[in-house]
Amino acid sequence: MFSFNALEAFINETVTCCKMTVGGRFAEHEKTFYSVMNDLQKNKASTQNKFEIGRLLLSGSSWNHNQKPYQDFKLLMKVRNELVHRKSEIHEDELIIGTGFPEKTLKDHPRFFTDLQSKNLFNSQDLECSWIDLIQNELFATWCCDTVLQMIQEFLHSIQDVPGSKLKPKMLETFDFTADKAG
Repeated sequence: MFSFNALEAFINETVTCCKMTVGGRFAEHEKTFYSVMNDLQKNKASTQNKFEIGRLLLSGSSWNHNQKPYQDFKLLMKVRNELVHRKSEIHEDELIIGTGFPEKTLKDHPRFFTDLQSKNLFNSQDLECSWIDLIQNELFATWCCDTVLQMIQEFLHSIQDVPGSKLKPKMLETFDFTADKAG
């Protein structure tokens, strides 16, 4: 959940960064970005919509929905939504005399679990426990952090270079967590 919250904080902070950077001298697409994103925030638009619209406005192109990091972003969002809007887990199994209860399978967990399994993000031999217990591991946590970093990087590097504009360099300076800022 925290990783998804970091993405939401990032996309919201891009609006503030835009306002502070350009100081009223906007390129046309930056002016549109600031205005539209500000409205999206006020209207409590989804993080997904902000990323979709924000990228389109600043880069002139949309996300490739069939590739990383967008596919991982969507999967991370599904996990987040399932955690936030959690339903109780009820497993009704029939006791089979002489055999016991049947083993749980992936179908006993949220649908997105097949995608998590294809990424080897949990121990698929341990399906008896809650799905929340299954994702409490280092591999899953690392994947979440990597997904956030990749989304931010792709967003930042997709911004159009506009002569005289300070927006892209300022956003890279502020939000590029992979850049060496010691030098």
